[in-house]
Amino acid sequence: MAPRVSVIVPVRGGTAHHHLDRCFGSLLTQTLGQEQLEVVAVDTAAGDGGPAARTSVWLGDFARHRPQVRVVPHGGEELTAHAAGDYLLVLDPTHHLAPEALERLLRTAEKEDADTVHGRSAGSDATAVADDGPCSLRRRTPLDDGPRTASAVTDYDCHYPEGHDAPPASRVVLRQSPAAPVWDDGALLLSGTASLSHTAPAPQEVQLLLRTGGEGGTEITVPAETGPDGGYRATIDPARAAGPRLPLADGIWTVRIRVTAGGLTRTAWLCAPDPMPAPVPYLTGGGSVPVVPVAVHASLPHHHLNLDVGTRRHPLGADARAVVTRRPLCTPHVTAAVTLPGCTGLAELGLLLVRDGERTVLEGLSVTRHPGDRFTVSAPLGPAGSGEWELFLRVAVGPFVRELPLAPAEGGTGPLTLTVPAHWSWTRRLTL
Repeated sequence: MAPRVSVIVPVRGGTAHHHLDRCFGSLLTQTLGQEQLEVVAVDTAAGDGGPAARTSVWLGDFARHRPQVRVVPHGGEELTAHAAGDYLLVLDPTHHLAPEALERLLRTAEKEDADTVHGRSAGSDATAVADDGPCSLRRRTPLDDGPRTASAVTDYDCHYPEGHDAPPASRVVLRQSPAAPVWDDGALLLSGTASLSHTAPAPQEVQLLLRTGGEGGTEITVPAETGPDGGYRATIDPARAAGPRLPLADGIWTVRIRVTAGGLTRTAWLCAPDPMPAPVPYLTGGGSVPVVPVAVHASLPHHHLNLDVGTRRHPLGADARAVVTRRPLCTPHVTAAVTLPGCTGLAELGLLLVRDGERTVLEGLSVTRHPGDRFTVSAPLGPAGSGEWELFLRVAVGPFVRELPLAPAEGGTGPLTLTVPAHWSWTRRLTL
């Protein structure tokens, strides 16, 4: 069955890909059924090298998996010689059509039995339509030898020349549905579904783009595995993402998603799932690679997924609490509890008394690990001088060291302050 409309796009070598993307993308979003439409890309520079070759590759990628699209080399013949539709429209590759353009043009042609129907261009007069304008649907074979009849669509912008943007409905858009981020053995797993509208059944490629420092900053590309129904899965190892044994630099890293399908590419901010889990820092790396604390959080107010590397905004051990128990004739004990996701068996935990730059380590330490990376650390309140001390939890994994303030278990913000009476005559002291 022959198509009702053939759109012929003569593509010059070196035409910018963003023009091709907008032009051909607008043909995929037409309300006229795709089974009634034929798109003929006439490659006027086929066989040439340089930019023309890249244009030919783009056209080939776009036509692949789309039976209604054909790419033909231009051999000097009439452009319309390649088309099979009952009505023909020649479209400049730097222009694009509104979503209802072809449907309205064809409906007008059939209703008024017109040989030619001119479509209004954006930016032109609301009622004037040029007979030689850039958006004209013509009947392939006039019905008789009589005068040619013409009509126009004057109540709708059918055509958008370069420099004018059609409404969003005319664009191929990226649709995404993210799943909750998951930590697995030091790696961050980001998954979900993402696809480009109007591109099925073309297979797609998905990448995640990590960036810090804004425009001109550092950007790292992370390829994602893809599955059926637009599913994707990407693995980010913050301790190695910048290269072998090179961690991500401290700071806020934004995450974007890039989807390519059938020659079209769209990039958008990666949305955070709803609801988004609380941003609890995770300790990645260890052993031969640096330890990097990372918190995954949603930006405000846009709800985009971000990585807080180095936990500048989301402190490690924010839930760290401590209590001091005192019993008659017994040495007071300090018991602290904290959640340290990703903390390995190589980590060394300790309790510190700190004042004015002086640090005293509590000896006789006992560490218990509970499910969910929850730790309980306790020690007798050992040798310390009289006066006021603040209580901290020390976390060390190789060169990575953090001293976390311990808040009172009954509530409030840390650090917990202890007062050692003057009559306590402890003399042994270990200072870091």
